Amino acid sequence: MLSNTHKHILSFSTQKICSRFFSSGIKIKPLFDNVLIKRETKETKTKSGLFIPGSATKKNNVGVVVGAGDGKVVDGVTVPLTVKAGDRVLLSEFGGTKIVWENEDYFLIREHALLAIIRK
Repeated sequence: MLSNTHKHILSFSTQKICSRFFSSGIKIKPLFDNVLIKRETKETKTKSGLFIPGSATKKNNVGVVVGAGDGKVVDGVTVPLTVKAGDRVLLSEFGGTKIVWENEDYFLIREHALLAIIRK
């Protein structure tokens, strides 16, 4: 369970990622049931102030949806996606396609590969 301090930091991080993406003027629209994700950055310092080396940390499995397709087409009917821009989601450690756009890393993942939507 996250403390209020951690919730505030994660919320701020999500807002920062979304505002940077949308204010940059970049318009990437995933197609069909694809979702564009920006992984949240992991803490590089412990609470006591010690720095954690990059080799000691795993990938962060939490990301923010920065774009989503219109939905999956089933029998000629488009089924809308569950996630939308701004949603925080839980990702598997592997999967998706890494995209580098203006020196930022994003991941293009099919919606069914997402594990959960994280609600406040």
